[in-house]
Amino acid sequence: FHQCQVVGRALPTEADQHPKIYRMKLWATNEVRAKSKFWYFLRKLKKVKKSNDQVLAIKEVQSPFFEVYFLIKKKKAHDFS
Repeated sequence: FHQCQVVGRALPTEADQHPKIYRMKLWATNEVRAKSKFWYFLRKLKKVKKSNDQVLAIKEVQSPFFEVYFLIKKKKAHDFS
């Protein structure tokens, strides 16, 4: 799994020239699934439709804490005392 940051918004209309931009960090196996999860959660939270919206950016986020967590787990796994 990879942590992805997906940014999206509603399509601009004459009534709303500057729609709100929504950003979400998700865990997904690839970009396609990250987009799918983004629309799923945004539909539940903000009542937006995928057909009237657009994805602005998808970026993979590197977590600095993953390596530290892995090292701690590995060290504790071999500690038998």
